[in-house]
Amino acid sequence: MKIVADSSPLIGFAILGQFDEARNKFKDNAEAFRELRDLGYNAAKYGITFVTTSRRSIRHIEVQSTASSTLDSIFGKEYLAMYKTRIEALLRRFRTTGNKNGGTRLRAGASNHKIR
Repeated sequence: MKIVADSSPLIGFAILGQFDEARNKFKDNAEAFRELRDLGYNAAKYGITFVTTSRRSIRHIEVQSTASSTLDSIFGKEYLAMYKTRIEALLRRFRTTGNKNGGTRLRAGASNHKIR
C-alpha cells in the first residue's frame, strides 16, 4: 500500500448562526468585522472558512452596526428557501393516503397555509 501525503491545508468550517445579531455585538466596532474579514479572506493561511446564516444580507448588517466594513465583499451569496414543491407534494400524498399507522387524515382546512 502506498500512502500519498496531501500538501493542501486543512480547512475547518465555522458556522456563524443568526449572524444578524452581529449588528448589535459589533456595534461601532469595525475592528471585529476586519478581523473576521482577514480570517475569511485568508482561509488557506488560517485554515478556516465561514458560513453565516442570517435573515439580512451581511452588507445590511454592517450598515446597521454603524461600523465601516468590507466583510460582505469576501462572501459568496447563497439564498435558501423552503422546498415548496416537495412540501406540497407530501401534503397532497398525506391527504390522499392518510397515516397508514392508524392516525387520522389531515382535515381539509389544515393545509390552507400559504407556503412561500
